[in-house]
Amino acid sequence: MGKSYKTNYKYDSAETVYIDGADYCLRIRSQDISNPVVLFLHGGCGAADRPFIMKWNSSLSEKCTIVCWDQRGAGLAYNRKTAKKEILTKELYLNDLHCVVEYLKKRFNKEKIIIVGHSFGSQLGVWYAQIHPENILTYVGIGQVIDAANNETISWNYTVEQAEKRNDKRALKVLKEIGPPVNGFYKDDKLLLQRNYLNKFGGILYGKYGNSVINTLPKIPCMFKEYSFFTMLNYVSANTYCLSQPLGQEKVDFLNEVKTAPSSCFHNYGKIRL
Repeated sequence: MGKSYKTNYKYDSAETVYIDGADYCLRIRSQDISNPVVLFLHGGCGAADRPFIMKWNSSLSEKCTIVCWDQRGAGLAYNRKTAKKEILTKELYLNDLHCVVEYLKKRFNKEKIIIVGHSFGSQLGVWYAQIHPENILTYVGIGQVIDAANNETISWNYTVEQAEKRNDKRALKVLKEIGPPVNGFYKDDKLLLQRNYLNKFGGILYGKYGNSVINTLPKIPCMFKEYSFFTMLNYVSANTYCLSQPLGQEKVDFLNEVKTAPSSCFHNYGKIRL
């Protein structure tokens, strides 16, 4: 099942492919499918980003085949009925990623592909690189997660500092009620509330798109080029759902957990040739 887009690109489609009993929602754009394949792993977990990739990274399609994948429980892959009974785990996501990688390798006749991970996607990307380096031509981390618990402390401190600079009494009151994260977790699972103020103070999206996560999404026209109004309504629910799952509770410490990096897939930007 797929949808073709009328653009200047020779290959431009949104597709749902069925692999080993599961549906995978992919967005593919390319000028020449013989070029290297680049798979983007979005953040969250649960925050599908295909609209942003398609809008701001389309130029990559001139020299590579770019693929966005809505991870299980996110974007077009979110289903309220399924969410009530499905448990998202690290192992499930790694299996999903492996299915997607193998599918792309076979479909585009590649021995390896490039993986780009953003935020949570960078966490997923490192996990995958550790067990399947043979499938990765190059791995690129954006906003690379290294020490998740420490990252969260830095994020909270930044939000409080910005609220104090702006004398935002409402924000300070809410942040005080939330309190600083303990081992990377906020009291009563108030992560998205903290993110609301983080976004307000310029810590999530570059540019002036709004003053909250909820208000931001409808104000970005590119969202509606990829998702329906119904999907947009589910967007925040999907993020909340994924974060509440065991997968969303994973707090990595790659400084201690990843002692060596497979030399075959971790490179400097200067070594990537497209």
